[in-house]
Amino acid sequence: MRDYLLETFPDTKGPGDFDPAAADTSGVYIDVHSFGNLILYPFGWTEEVAPNQEGLRNLGLKLGHFTGLVDEAYDVSQAIGLYPTVGTTDDWVYSELGVPGYTFELGTEFFQDTETFENIIVNEVIPAYFYAAKSARAPYQTAGSPDVTGVSVDLSQVLAGAAVELSATADSTRLGDGITGSTPMMWRFQNPKSSAVPVIQSVRLPGQKERRRLSYLLRTARLTKRSKNWKPPLIRRV
Repeated sequence: MRDYLLETFPDTKGPGDFDPAAADTSGVYIDVHSFGNLILYPFGWTEEVAPNQEGLRNLGLKLGHFTGLVDEAYDVSQAIGLYPTVGTTDDWVYSELGVPGYTFELGTEFFQDTETFENIIVNEVIPAYFYAAKSARAPYQTAGSPDVTGVSVDLSQVLAGAAVELSATADSTRLGDGITGSTPMMWRFQNPKSSAVPVIQSVRLPGQKERRRLSYLLRTARLTKRSKNWKPPLIRRV
C-alpha cells in the first residue's frame, strides 16, 4: 500500500508534520472502515490541527453533505475526536504527501449484514465518493468554494461568433457550517471558434466576501469530450 500511494500521488508537502501542503495539491485518499456513520480527517494522533485544516474540514463537510441525500448525513470531525490513533493511512498520506485523507466509518455495526450494506450504506456513500473524485484535481482550491449547480444553456444558441447566455447557481449550503445560501448567476459571452472561453464572474454569498471566479465554459460538452485530452471545466479563485 505504501509503495502504491507513493507512486500514485505527487509529494507537495515538506518533511515536517506541520509543514503545509501546496495549494495546488491534487488527489484525495479515502480509507474505508466500520462503523459509526463518520467522516474523519487528520490528525488522529494529536489535538493540534493540521496546517491545511481549513481545506481538509471544508471538503469533509461537503463529503458529509452527500452522505445525507438518502438519510441522516455522516458527522464530520478531526479524527482524534473519536479516539487517539497512531499510524493510520489517512494521517500518513497527508503527512507524507500532502494529499487530503479521510476515513469513512460506514454503517452501524462492525460486521454489517449484506442487505443493509447493499440497500442503505452503498446509497449513502457513493454520492460522496463521486464528489471526492470530482474534487481530486485541486481539492484544497475548490473545497471552500460554492458549488455551481443547475447549469443550463440553450444548445441551439451555441453558434460560432454568436452571443450565448448560460445560467447557473452558486450554492454554498454544502459546506454545512452556517455559511449557507445560493446566488443565481447569468453569463453572457461571445462564443468564438475555440472550445473554451474564460469568463470572469463575481459572486457574493451570505456570510462570505465577494469572490471573483474564473470559469472555463465549454462550447459544447459533446464536442470537447471527443478529444483524448478532455478535462472537466473548473471554477477557480482568481
